[in-house]
Amino acid sequence: MRIFAEHNSRLKEFIGDVFETNTLKGYIISEKHFIDFIRKQYAKDDIEIMN
Repeated sequence: MRIFAEHNSRLKEFIGDVFETNTLKGYIISEKHFIDFIRKQYAKDDIEIMN
């Protein structure tokens, strides 16, 4: 979830130049849905992502 949060934080810097406010809103909603999924599916607050 740290990766998602960092992405959304960096995206805020580009609002108005490259991205619209609604783009950030969509990513925030996606982050919330992903958190809910991880909690339901894995009973955890975060999972490790490996390459």
